[in-house]
Amino acid sequence: MYNLRYHLVSLVAVFIALTLGLFLGSMVAERGYLDEQQAGLVEGLQKDFDGLRATNDELRVAFERDRAFVNELSQLALDGALAERHVVVLTNEGRSDGLAAVTGAIESAGGTVVTAMASERAVGLEDPALRTRLETVVASETIEAEGSLDAAVAVSLAAEWADTSPDEPVTALLVEEGVLDMRGHDPEVTTDGIVVLASWGGEPDAFACSVGGKVRDGGGAAVGVETTGNETGVTEACSALGLSAVDAVDLPQGTASVVWILAGRAEGYFGVGDGAASLFPQVTAEEPVD
Repeated sequence: MYNLRYHLVSLVAVFIALTLGLFLGSMVAERGYLDEQQAGLVEGLQKDFDGLRATNDELRVAFERDRAFVNELSQLALDGALAERHVVVLTNEGRSDGLAAVTGAIESAGGTVVTAMASERAVGLEDPALRTRLETVVASETIEAEGSLDAAVAVSLAAEWADTSPDEPVTALLVEEGVLDMRGHDPEVTTDGIVVLASWGGEPDAFACSVGGKVRDGGGAAVGVETTGNETGVTEACSALGLSAVDAVDLPQGTASVVWILAGRAEGYFGVGDGAASLFPQVTAEEPVD
């Protein structure tokens, strides 16, 4: 039987149904709007990504072009800079970073490379048996003057490599003991300079740096080098001894810096590290620096 209560319940039911319908409809409409917004956002991001990728490709091509140009110019600037010069590259087994760049630069500049490859830290001087044998071939007056066998060995190596005499007792003993491999070495050829690369476990070989210092003291050019992103402490250690240093030898500017230093046309610390004065030296003359 129809009464007021029935009509009220019916009206409430109608209003509830309308409310639910409006709510559900708004949700559907809003979801469609969000989907549309999301699709637009994705499309915009895709366009931005495509644009960045295209820009990156252009920058990469430009970088390779500029790098090739710099390489060509640096080669012209270094051509013949080390003609008839002989350079020892003192490194150690297990190291490859920087070695190819250094030897390639020296040879491209007309120089000859001798690779002195150590198989142990400080060419095995921590071995008591080797020290005993060295004491029999290193001049006693040299040991006394230098104050230690290690320093005397460094002086002896630098002197033997700089001399044209075929008699090289210290070098010969280290080679015989298997702690030093002298690739391309001719005892009768004078060494004009040295590049120090040797490091062990991310730390510089202090003895190798010392040999570099003795070569410099004897009038030869000496430089400690590293590659970017692989800090070995060699440049810092060599710089502390007063040697020149290059910490970006894997870059064209770095290889050019090494050649100019070995040619006597520059000196100092060059590269990208905190201790570097600049990326490369400002060479203004072809004559060796004083």
